[in-house]
Amino acid sequence: MDLRNFFSALIVLLFLFPFSAGFGEEGPREIAYTLFARLPKIEKIALSPDGQTLAILYPAEGETRFTIFDIRKNPENKPLPFKIKFDITWVGWANNDRLLISQIGIGYVLGKSYITLTGGLIAFDKDGTNSKKLLGHRSVNKHFPSFLSMKVLSTLPDDHENILIQLQKPEDKTPGVYKLNVYTGDLTEVEAPMKGMTNWAVDYDKIVRLGWGEREDEPVLIARTSATSEWIEIQNNDIFEDGEFQLLGFGFDASSLFFRSSLNTGRAAIYEFDFLTGMITRKVFDDPVYDVDGLVLSISKKQISAGKLTADFPELVPLNPDFEKWQGKISQALGGLRFQIMDSTPDEQFFIIRSFSEKDPGSLYLLDGVNNELSPIWEVLPSLFPENMNEVRKVTYFARDGLGIEAYLTIPKGSEGKNLPTVIILHGGPWVRDSMIFNAQTQFLANRGFAVFQPNFRGSSGYGKTFLELGYGEWGGKMQLDIQDGLAWLVRNGIANPDKVCLLGASYGGYAALMALAQFPDDYKCAIALAPVTDLNLLLKELRGNSSEKFITKAIKNKMDKKDLMRLSPYKVAKDISDPILLLHGTLDRIIPFEHSDKMAKALQKANKDVRLIPLQNSGHDLFHEKTRLKYFREIEKFLKKHIGQPENANADGGD
Repeated sequence: MDLRNFFSALIVLLFLFPFSAGFGEEGPREIAYTLFARLPKIEKIALSPDGQTLAILYPAEGETRFTIFDIRKNPENKPLPFKIKFDITWVGWANNDRLLISQIGIGYVLGKSYITLTGGLIAFDKDGTNSKKLLGHRSVNKHFPSFLSMKVLSTLPDDHENILIQLQKPEDKTPGVYKLNVYTGDLTEVEAPMKGMTNWAVDYDKIVRLGWGEREDEPVLIARTSATSEWIEIQNNDIFEDGEFQLLGFGFDASSLFFRSSLNTGRAAIYEFDFLTGMITRKVFDDPVYDVDGLVLSISKKQISAGKLTADFPELVPLNPDFEKWQGKISQALGGLRFQIMDSTPDEQFFIIRSFSEKDPGSLYLLDGVNNELSPIWEVLPSLFPENMNEVRKVTYFARDGLGIEAYLTIPKGSEGKNLPTVIILHGGPWVRDSMIFNAQTQFLANRGFAVFQPNFRGSSGYGKTFLELGYGEWGGKMQLDIQDGLAWLVRNGIANPDKVCLLGASYGGYAALMALAQFPDDYKCAIALAPVTDLNLLLKELRGNSSEKFITKAIKNKMDKKDLMRLSPYKVAKDISDPILLLHGTLDRIIPFEHSDKMAKALQKANKDVRLIPLQNSGHDLFHEKTRLKYFREIEKFLKKHIGQPENANADGGD
């Protein structure tokens, strides 16, 4: 994209969406919980190669639906009539007129162009006609050419009929690379399967030049400089140490690659690597505090535009002056809001960007570099207005051993932020982290008058390898003490009413909430646990054969034995809990099976404790169905109001 003259005649169509009347003179009023519980009106988007049509996946009535917009011919951005309705998980464009969708599974490898599909692949024209099932997963449908795994490597912009895919056929031990005709389903082999190679990548000219996998339990990478040159095998290189190598894509020289590693700094940084010499040539991007996530590359200009990281918000850090100017003018046009690049055309003339803030769930815009226009397309949560949301602050406190802990504090609108009933939300993983980006749950709780505190305790990701590994073997230990030290900070600063504090967490966060009640019964009034881990030995048993088994076992168990794990399992310490507990768990959860909550509830009931278990029927580990989310929000609201109440001056204007 040519950024120098980009905004010379910018036309910005902003703030065209309706706004609410605000809170008025009486102070903040309750917003119906149903509005917070709604799923965001976007799951995935795909912009056609010519930038004229946008395909959007969005949730509705417990399933994923699909719609398209003709951006140029349909200025009001009304969805075009579309009769096809599947439970879709991915959408992409084969060309300007033909779409591809997957029905079951999705995962990302090497950025947006490398999309792993584990279900059926269907193609159809953008008006819904001429549909064709191209491939079917072996476990899904035997009447179509089947596969064990498949990912789209390239949509081949210069080839109207074919795409390039990685495909593992049922008879093969590893995948090969094939051309797939999106009209007929015909396959043509491009690169035969090779022992140990589980992944392939193509360069910017759509040539297969990279493969990686494992041989004899050792990571191996093969690369070449052209379609006809010999493969060069790279093994036992320092960059592979401890699995610290994450490939991001090709550089702009014939032998260069970009990869992410924490090998040298202890924090994830991005380097350029020359596979001919086996040497790192330069550090491309890093941050002194946070792990970095990736790069924004301008393929047309063959340069690095920006680095990506998550600090308090997802950020794009300019790495060249053109991008810095471009970014600043877009932010200015959006009234100072932050934004992310969601998709772009191959020629980088059209972009889909999403605005956001801590109070704004965001909107999608089309950035048209040809006509110099930025136009609103789609609101993510149109019923929640930023001016009605609550203040979010970043705070830092210190654990008892001196470790600095970042946390986010949401204060109810209209309050002085003192002596408040408080909900401490504990994130899952625990190898994820919270940020300040809009969160419907925290805003909902603050709207109900609660202060909301989200600590990124040790073991959280994003703060470097050392911070992550400080959590190894500390389930129920120092990770738990970090939460206690956060509570002490809240009380010491007069924010939390010490007699009205409740814990809320999902998955690992549910585990930590339950353990806190057992270990520190005098400090809390209640706990809510969604899909919690309650039996550590059972969890490790369930992981056997899982690709994450080695890492998770090390992180949880470390040097502990089965007796230690039993002692640190919530269901085994149920007798030590005296406060009310609300358990919610999806009956179809395959990550943390329903058995965990069932065992916990039975142990608490046997000890005559106050517990309620709500099975979330037909739900998995996450709240992907709107009906389930509605039930979850309704139940946690009733539970919290009963046990830690609201400030006396809170106004009520909610409803269903």
